[in-house]
Amino acid sequence: MSVTLLGVLNSVELVLVTVPEPTTAVSFYVERLGFRCLDSDDDAATLQLGSLQLVLQRGPVPDTGGAARIHIRVSRETLESVWRDDRRQRPSVAGPRLVAGAIFEYETLDPAGNVVRLKTPVTAGPRGGPPPSARG
Repeated sequence: MSVTLLGVLNSVELVLVTVPEPTTAVSFYVERLGFRCLDSDDDAATLQLGSLQLVLQRGPVPDTGGAARIHIRVSRETLESVWRDDRRQRPSVAGPRLVAGAIFEYETLDPAGNVVRLKTPVTAGPRGGPPPSARG
């Protein structure tokens, strides 16, 4: 996977990822992770989730040794849904882990084999909002 952080402009993070088949990758990011497709053609697609713009460009996926290079903040509901889907396909897959900063992280694979690290705060409610006790 080739990932290039192009810049942070007006609080928008722009990340470039190479994938062998952009159309297949778009389906994963839109349907499973909640991205919105801003533009696409046969060779590239631009997606957005919050302040993250992800550009999927046709190209070879380099070996990263299993390291996650794409980090995406998602709702707890999305993280848990992706984990459930992964467990159906690979029952022994490791679940989310708690890391510094009270963040749950879970690593999944996109259709190109890129390791994608999903993150959600422990205190977030099911849809990324405040926890139930703080909703009033």
